[in-house]
Amino acid sequence: MTLPTAAIVRTYGIPALGTGTGEDAELDVLIARADAVLASWCGFPATSATTVPTLEASTYTEYLDGPAEIDASSL
Repeated sequence: MTLPTAAIVRTYGIPALGTGTGEDAELDVLIARADAVLASWCGFPATSATTVPTLEASTYTEYLDGPAEIDASSL
């Protein structure tokens, strides 16, 4: 899923906004903050240790260290 850009938000969401670069920069910051907050609230993990959670499509690798306690085959 791609996040909306400032131009898309201005066109469809808030057409009364100006078209200057200052407004675009503020919209980009707000979009990034909303993305991080919503992804964190939904429980999405960060893609690496230096990034924040995002709703953008990502690939995750899960490492398992052994069978779970409820796994019947481990008995």
